[in-house]
Amino acid sequence: MTTLVGIVACKGTPGVVLASDIASTRTEWEERGDVAYKRLTRTNAQKIHISRSNEFAVCMAGIADSDYCQFLYDLLEGKIPLKESLEKGHFEELFRLNYNRFGGKTWNSSAQNSLLIASRYEGKPKLYTCWPLGRIEERLGTSIGSGSEHALRYFDEQKYLSFEQISLSDAASMADSALERAATDIYTGGFDMVVVVPHDIKQYGQEIQSSLAQAKIKTMSRIRKEIEAIQVVTQPIDFSI
Repeated sequence: MTTLVGIVACKGTPGVVLASDIASTRTEWEERGDVAYKRLTRTNAQKIHISRSNEFAVCMAGIADSDYCQFLYDLLEGKIPLKESLEKGHFEELFRLNYNRFGGKTWNSSAQNSLLIASRYEGKPKLYTCWPLGRIEERLGTSIGSGSEHALRYFDEQKYLSFEQISLSDAASMADSALERAATDIYTGGFDMVVVVPHDIKQYGQEIQSSLAQAKIKTMSRIRKEIEAIQVVTQPIDFSI
């Protein structure tokens, strides 16, 4: 499960900020005699991907199975006509990805994908929600995923702000705050960010994770020094003559 956030910036340099957590969960079954125990494991994973053409970025909520991995590869490599789908407002390939999993039988909400896409075709950054049944809707600010209700509630609380008046730096701060709010979801954690502007797409996830790791190293070094100092001060006094 995941939380994905997208915000369009219209003030100043136009652009789109995509942000996501980096927590990935997987269900494993462990057999012990006649009983099987369900275990949920959590790892870190990149969720925002930039196309080879550098014209769009995409992030997904839902199941990360082999079918989705193939779909994502084809999409990023330009084998799926995304621009035409955005213009039509319908993503046939996404619909087929979801539909084919069910064998024409019952819809399974636990085996589907929805997407957030930020594009810069013709130098015009735009944000889209792509629904599991293929519908595409242009957005100014939205969130999808297991923690989306927390992020959307945060947006609702910012009623004094209009998305049309948001700058890129405002959008980045709002995306950070929305993900912080969504961190209350047990399947959400970590932070990645991509910024789409008319002439380029920049990914900041590695820089963020590197900074966090360095900050942890520095903090732990300081803590160890403090503990060592405490141990010296509290050493027992030898009263023997």
